[in-house]
Amino acid sequence: MAHADEASTFDIIRMAERVDMRVRSAHVAEIVAGALLMILGARRTSFAGAAVAAWGAALLVKVAVERLELTLERQHADVWDEVDEASWQSFPASDAPGYTY
Repeated sequence: MAHADEASTFDIIRMAERVDMRVRSAHVAEIVAGALLMILGARRTSFAGAAVAAWGAALLVKVAVERLELTLERQHADVWDEVDEASWQSFPASDAPGYTY
């Protein structure tokens, strides 16, 4: 028997929401880590400090690029082309009959 917390095959939307929340949480953690690395690196006047600051900056750029990609994917997911429309319109006709004569 499935528990209430388990996702069933019919609960795809809830699963997608959980994945989205995990991605957001990971991005927040990476932003905090990147900012801390940049601050710590900037406080050091050595080559190692510059490397740590660059590492933090790279982490922030990575998060920014991933967020931009996710935003663009969501914007393009709502756009239907002619093939999608034709496929949707012919859906009942594409199903095989459930019985034969």
